[in-house]
Amino acid sequence: MKKIVLVASGGLANRMRAVASGLTLSQDTGVPLSIIWYRDWGLNASPEQLFRHARWMEITTVPDTLEYSLKWELPRKKNLYISTLYQCKNFSHVIVDDVEPMNSLRYNSAGFRQLVTDSPKSIYIYSGCPFYDFKTDFYRKLFIPTSEIEERVEEITSVFKKNTVGLHIRRTDNVMSRRYSPTSLFIDEINKELALNPDTLFYLASDDTEIKKEFKEKFGDHIIVSTLSSDRGSSQGIKDAFTELLVLSRCRLLLGSWWSSYSMSAPLLGDVELKQLKIE
Repeated sequence: MKKIVLVASGGLANRMRAVASGLTLSQDTGVPLSIIWYRDWGLNASPEQLFRHARWMEITTVPDTLEYSLKWELPRKKNLYISTLYQCKNFSHVIVDDVEPMNSLRYNSAGFRQLVTDSPKSIYIYSGCPFYDFKTDFYRKLFIPTSEIEERVEEITSVFKKNTVGLHIRRTDNVMSRRYSPTSLFIDEINKELALNPDTLFYLASDDTEIKKEFKEKFGDHIIVSTLSSDRGSSQGIKDAFTELLVLSRCRLLLGSWWSSYSMSAPLLGDVELKQLKIE
């Protein structure tokens, strides 16, 4: 039977949006969906460790390294391009982020539905992006945190004030965020917020320990600096990443980093206003 096979790629925020896109595309076309969720250095956790049970998890497979390399990974040098054989045999379309036809289909929902409907065989989609429109309410129902994560979120946000502003300063391997969202922009925005309301509380999430130290020294009791792990190569690190995303979604305003899917995902989980800081 023909189906859509979605290989959800990238980090947590990337995969969540891709899953929501794939499920909506499947619903709109009536073509069944299968999800491949591979554990790697960027996301070393299974869905069950993060989310309460949902129907989409029943159609999700977490393959081992060999199966992933032979069937689901993009053909590349490290897997000797061997996955080409499986994908060419089993799929009429191989659709991958950042190349055609994905670049055109992402802005053409009707065209995407038509391609899936008319396809004589199954369709392979490799994505870490929102490649098909979905509704925010639908997204929120898909990704309900486990009780463990929910309890941690409640603990952290119990000290939040009515006017709490979140800060997500992305660094490490995100070149675009480092280049276009320098630290000075966040400092300027904090000073502006404090000038308008000296009682403003800030919550800082960052993968840079030096920035955390600098901001705590600079803003003292005005800021809560996250103590959650930023190690995405461990299960606990991914749990912490989801916890932090939910915490940021409960702020009044989120000052986020440019080119960060993590910053952009917080408003999908809560009614937080997002302002991505970017130099001209």
